[in-house]
Amino acid sequence: MEPVSITIITYVSLKFVDQFLKEEGYGRLKKFFFPEAKYKNQLVLIINQTIEEYRKSYPDTRNDNKFHFFQSQILFEELNKYLLFKNQTLNYNITIQKFNENPNIIIPTIEELNHFYTLFTSKIKENKKLKSLFIDENYKDKIYELSENLKRIENKIDIIDSKVTSIQSALIFNPDDNWFKNHCELSILDLGKRYTPELNFELEISKIFDGLGRTFDFKKSITNQIDDLLIKGKKILNDKEETKELIQLLEKNFDDLFKLYSQIDFESNLEIPFNKIESVLESIESNAQKVQHFYRDEERKIQKEKKEYNYYHKFGYELRNIREFENSIYDFKNFINETNCVLANNPYLILEGEAGIGKSHMLGDIISKRMQNNYESIFLLGQHFTSDENPWIQIFKRLQINTTSENFLNIVNERAKNSKKRIIIFIDAINEGRGKYFWYDNAKSFINQVKKYEYLGLVLSVRSSYKDLIFPQDEIKALSVIEHRIYGFRNNEYEASKLFFTNYGIQLPNVPLLHPEFQNPLFLKLFCEGINKSGQSKIPDGIQGISSIINFFVKNVNEILSKPNRFEYSNGLNLVDKSISSIIQHKIDNDLRYVGYEKAIEIIEETVSKFVTKKGIYLDELISEGIFSKNLFWKDKEDYEEGIYLAYERFEDHLLCKYLLEKYPNLESEFKVGGNLFKYIKEENDLYFNKGLIDAFSIQIPEKSGKEFYEFVPHLKDNYSIIESFVESLVWRKVETINENSEDYINNIVFSFKGTYDLFWETILAVTSIPEHYYNAYSLHNHLMNFSMADRDAEWTKFLKYKYDDDSSVKRLIDWAWSEDDKTHISDESIKLSSIALAWFHTSTNRQLRDCSTKALVSLLQNRINVLIDVLKIFEKVNDPYVYERLFAVAYGCALRTNQKEMLTELSEYIFETIFNVTTEIYPHILLRDYARGIIEYNIHLGYKPNIKIAKIRPPYKSSLNLKVITNDEIDSKYELDYKSENFKDYHWGQNSILSSMATEYGGKMYGDFGRYTFESALRSWDVNTTHLSNISVEWIFEKYGYNVEKHGKFDREIGSGRGRDTIPNERIGKKYQWLALYEMLARVSDNFKKFEEFSFKNEKEEKYQGPWSPYIRDIDPTILIKNTGSYNEDEKLNFWWADENVFDWKCSNVDWVKKNDNIPKIESLIEVSDYENEEWLVLEGYPEWAEPKKIGEEKWDYAHKRLWCHLRSYIVKEEEFDKFQNWAAKQSFMGRWMPESRDRYEIFNREYYWSTAYQYFNSEYYEGEQERDIHDKETGEFISSVTIPVESYRWEEEFDKSKDETISFIKPSLNIFQGMKLQYTNREGEFNNSNNELICFDTNVYHNSKSFFLMKKKPFLQYLQENKLKIVWTILGEKQIIGGRTFREDYIGMLEFSGAYYFAENHITGTLNTK
Repeated sequence: MEPVSITIITYVSLKFVDQFLKEEGYGRLKKFFFPEAKYKNQLVLIINQTIEEYRKSYPDTRNDNKFHFFQSQILFEELNKYLLFKNQTLNYNITIQKFNENPNIIIPTIEELNHFYTLFTSKIKENKKLKSLFIDENYKDKIYELSENLKRIENKIDIIDSKVTSIQSALIFNPDDNWFKNHCELSILDLGKRYTPELNFELEISKIFDGLGRTFDFKKSITNQIDDLLIKGKKILNDKEETKELIQLLEKNFDDLFKLYSQIDFESNLEIPFNKIESVLESIESNAQKVQHFYRDEERKIQKEKKEYNYYHKFGYELRNIREFENSIYDFKNFINETNCVLANNPYLILEGEAGIGKSHMLGDIISKRMQNNYESIFLLGQHFTSDENPWIQIFKRLQINTTSENFLNIVNERAKNSKKRIIIFIDAINEGRGKYFWYDNAKSFINQVKKYEYLGLVLSVRSSYKDLIFPQDEIKALSVIEHRIYGFRNNEYEASKLFFTNYGIQLPNVPLLHPEFQNPLFLKLFCEGINKSGQSKIPDGIQGISSIINFFVKNVNEILSKPNRFEYSNGLNLVDKSISSIIQHKIDNDLRYVGYEKAIEIIEETVSKFVTKKGIYLDELISEGIFSKNLFWKDKEDYEEGIYLAYERFEDHLLCKYLLEKYPNLESEFKVGGNLFKYIKEENDLYFNKGLIDAFSIQIPEKSGKEFYEFVPHLKDNYSIIESFVESLVWRKVETINENSEDYINNIVFSFKGTYDLFWETILAVTSIPEHYYNAYSLHNHLMNFSMADRDAEWTKFLKYKYDDDSSVKRLIDWAWSEDDKTHISDESIKLSSIALAWFHTSTNRQLRDCSTKALVSLLQNRINVLIDVLKIFEKVNDPYVYERLFAVAYGCALRTNQKEMLTELSEYIFETIFNVTTEIYPHILLRDYARGIIEYNIHLGYKPNIKIAKIRPPYKSSLNLKVITNDEIDSKYELDYKSENFKDYHWGQNSILSSMATEYGGKMYGDFGRYTFESALRSWDVNTTHLSNISVEWIFEKYGYNVEKHGKFDREIGSGRGRDTIPNERIGKKYQWLALYEMLARVSDNFKKFEEFSFKNEKEEKYQGPWSPYIRDIDPTILIKNTGSYNEDEKLNFWWADENVFDWKCSNVDWVKKNDNIPKIESLIEVSDYENEEWLVLEGYPEWAEPKKIGEEKWDYAHKRLWCHLRSYIVKEEEFDKFQNWAAKQSFMGRWMPESRDRYEIFNREYYWSTAYQYFNSEYYEGEQERDIHDKETGEFISSVTIPVESYRWEEEFDKSKDETISFIKPSLNIFQGMKLQYTNREGEFNNSNNELICFDTNVYHNSKSFFLMKKKPFLQYLQENKLKIVWTILGEKQIIGGRTFREDYIGMLEFSGAYYFAENHITGTLNTK
């Protein structure tokens, strides 16, 4: 017997017996002792016998995948229905009709059905064990007329034999972990296309399931919140008498909070006391604010006394700590009120979302991760509920178990309780299957039943349009369940789009990803599948405009459905398109919002029936393929029906538009009063109500008529909705429909509203890299080049202010250009256009946007030197030095990173002719000059011979500086605006802030931060009067650069000082001009005045100016493209093959820790390591460290804890000096770090190491840059040997560089090693290859969250040493200590120091370690 038959027969047998017991009125006790299993077994036997005899008369001759009517649940449900009630006979026609509802059943004839029925009833009558079970056509009696009465049954209870007992035992539900896993995996498989693991994009909403399941990650998130708050809170505690009482209250608050946290049992299901925690937080916040008020009052007194209100004088540190603490309180309060924490105590969730938004995928992913982390779940799908029966009955059928809901829930709850892990019941899409019919009556009791079991949680997902039907709002409130909505890829569209294209192996299109519709998960997936199935790896040519996209999508679905295994018709018959058209036509002709499901079947069958053999299911396949969606629509308050509509609203709008334009082609009259299209634009509300259609008109009308939509509705051309639709159409239209005819409309109408002005530029940036588009980057460039710098800043720079946001075209363009994605498929022309747009971002006063644009351009152009040259030429006449300087920074970064080194001569010669070989003065910008010079010098370093005169590219250069004396009074009288004047406006502050900011320390008035710490500091090495230069610069700002408070003041007032939390990294336009003045002044001063050594006492020693590294005024390193290096956290254990995983006994006493020397790590294993392929590596420098795990709420350094640190350094010595050095080193204590160490310089760019003038400048004894260092004995001064240090460090910590997240620092090989081993830079930072392109050395911290270790491949390194008659010695310095807290007070217990020296002996590391 097939498995399906056995399952159905078993179920039917139980159903017969259950119904009989109910009919007989058996009570619970009697029902419990009734031997159900015996009767069930007899029925199974009878049904099997009936089937066998039936097959003898009607043998199986079919060879398809359908199953017989007697293998279906339908037959036995019908039999059961008619067998159990009096005066009813089996209706063969109704039964056959039900069979027809399932296309997978072989439909019997009435004769066949009657034959089976007769056999079945006769066997029941003949069966002695069933006693007098009378079943005939009329069924006047019940199925079971047991001859024995109930008393006899009860008297015989004690003689129930062991067979019954064993049968009952076999039916007991006893799940194990495999049971949970297997059933979840089956349901995940049933999700089909709705769950694609490789396309998983983790959304923020997924974190709510950590709280619902009380997972380890949830515990970790609460722990981190408590930890952060207590650490920051303890920083505001002090011993000031004035705040003593408040501090004591805060200490008590902290103790109360930590006590509440400590009492949480995350593994139980006890309620987490969030209310109490919040109450303590309120008290903490109140007391912290009182402390803050004290400091502020004290500061105000000092500020008033000094009459200086711009900054804090005494308590700035304390106030900053309180601000950080308040932020932590705010974050914690938000956290405990988020859904994540609410679900931890009330784990009953209704998850809603629109069709296709990703509900099923997310649940599939959540359950998969729960399985991976050993959390058990029960996962059911709405499609599993196929009848109107009680949901528990259907669940047990699906799970193939025989039990009751009470027993089932009790067993699962006990398992969760014993495992101390909450088990979650997930039911996805409860509106599917028959769910929308029966859940309304069952949801309330179902949820309440689950809620009785404290270790269980429940998640029900539902399509938004069905939620109110299944869960009326008042019932949701009564049930106290949590509601949450999923919004798909909102705010994550760009990264999600990249994931889909990459996964399907489709080349990423020009940025942004062509059209906003690609941000929709279902459309994105279907579109990618369409390309993939068509055998292509890129978006086909000609897919421009929404019309082409729709046609492409429809064509691919038609291709799929036309295949032989689907509907088998010629794909030249686009039945999908015909079906869509017929539905649209019906909808328009009847003025419908949707088409009823049954009516839609009729319409589509009429359309396709002539071409396909399978009947009645084409619509369902269109729904399955994503063309249509099916949903619930209310007809009135009490009535609803299912209807279908196009799955994507934009498709609906455009296909409707297409229909209307074809039906009413005379547009000149149709949009006028009385015209057929006038109703769509008649009133203001009509424009909003029909927004999607108006958008479609704006796209399709130009494509059909060659005229803009607004030209047909001239009375509405300045209506905001019409303007907005026009602007948005520029993304969606075919490029040939966009031309110069719209320029006047844009200038006069579009730009008249700020909203559409901003929208226009956002839109243009989305198409900026499309060569054929009229409004691509050339249009942007021509427009912006027409402005003065001041006027451009008043418009374009303001527009850019907040554009470094996730949802802006600016951010998407920068991210795309900066990404490591392969862009070789993109044409030079598209790269050039993208570069032009990125270059114009450099006008911005948003430092992050500007700096990231620079890095994006370097990334984009580093291997397109020909395009780089073109871009430089395009911007030759740009009047904003902020833009031109950064283009040369880009060029320098590209030159030092490029693989096209043969192109650098052309670049160098162009730069020489443009910048240096001119008859006028050299471009007066100190940074631009340096970048230009560096490119040429690098080209020469590589051995090329550009046609240039080397003397012309090096300072000093030709320029002039008029040193007229401008007094402070003259500056103030000319530019200062009187605060007291009645005409003074708030935004006038922007002008005065320039004057106060530029004031120098000795200029006779209160200095500004920029004047003293930036301007004056940069010029202090020259023989000049910085106050005079500052005043000249102020005049430049207003007269040369064009600062105008009426144009720029409001913007600058919004920005303020630029130091506030809400303004960084934005600066004032006035501040931009201050920077420009500084860089121009430095250029002119360096050309015309004497410079002294930077640290020369009283300017005694004159030196030649060489570059902006001395004095240091650089602001970005264009040669490095990473934003940060790895972030090491010693409390987060990560395994790396180079890191020694020593395990220490942290439970030992502090005294034992500092006395014992037998648990110091084995030094040899720290020096020599092997990777996963058994390749041997040597650590030339590293800083391993181990520490006792921290406790919650403790800043590790505030409390005594055990720690072991180790400094591992290496020195290379000549063979003849090795023995003396090694023997000497083995006896030394290196504590105090008196041995020479590797150096780092913050002034040198990453790829300037080894060759540049800047590197050579610091490669002197004064800067510890000499390669060979002499070693003398610390005590006697005796010369021991000369050594070279094989490494040095790069360190970039520039505060103004906002392209990095933090200081970037890593170890590099020394000059001798780099040259001696013929190493080369790679595309990856901190990694160096040999001439065979093999990785030779790298710093582990650049791309890994590891401590910094500089690893050198052993074999080639030892070969290098041997060839050069060199040897290596490692010195070890370390300490076991108790550190933190009161370590250095009276209870100090000492430390264990260790030093040693190690070397190679017979190819093995050996050495000596000394402790004291």
